[in-house]
Amino acid sequence: MPGIDPNKLKIESAGFEIRYPQAFQLWDRSGIIWSEAKKRWPGLKLTQIQPNSGAFLLDSQFDLQAQLEKSHVVGNRGHKTEKLIDVAATFTDLVVRTLEIDEFSRIGLRLVWTQEFPSKEEASAAVFATKRMQPLSGKHFNIEGVPLYPDYVFRWETDVLGVTARLRAQGEKVDFDPPINFPDVAPIHLERFRVHVDVDYYTLGITSVGQLKCKDWIEQAHRLINRDLHVLIGQ
Repeated sequence: MPGIDPNKLKIESAGFEIRYPQAFQLWDRSGIIWSEAKKRWPGLKLTQIQPNSGAFLLDSQFDLQAQLEKSHVVGNRGHKTEKLIDVAATFTDLVVRTLEIDEFSRIGLRLVWTQEFPSKEEASAAVFATKRMQPLSGKHFNIEGVPLYPDYVFRWETDVLGVTARLRAQGEKVDFDPPINFPDVAPIHLERFRVHVDVDYYTLGITSVGQLKCKDWIEQAHRLINRDLHVLIGQ
């Protein structure tokens, strides 16, 4: 049965996040952040505002959020890598400058890919085919058969950098029955089976703002993750 095909993996999301000591200036300067962001990206749309956070959507593809202790930019399916890097670098610089952040407690880039399969058995077999884990055979818990939906997590860390990688098969259902006053709307009942490849690359310890060139860091992290993706999928 075929395993994970790198040519069929589709990027599901890509997120860049910074964490920092509590930036109480957010309570006074949140409006400045989003006013400046709106000037830079006129298509920015508000999705949520709370005392400790603000969230906006850009071009229906990028989620931007600034919070008391962290901020992020997440590119959803269909985004372009170059655009993500540009938006993340610009937004991070804006947040750091406006909130007068001096240091980061964590910097991270997380990439998630998916590949679809016809059945839960094939999705599960694709994960086992990477040979990163071995399925139990025989009868267990009074049930005989091959295990389904394997989920494997492992981590590498040094004093300053870490990577958490996750490989899993998953089934997803969508069930929608329209209200009775919408008789012309057809119900939706879908089920799909996917393998997720999830890699989170991050810093450990304190990083001063002066040490980080945001654009360069994201580009380097993105290259490293893509370069060593084969370690996870067994290619």
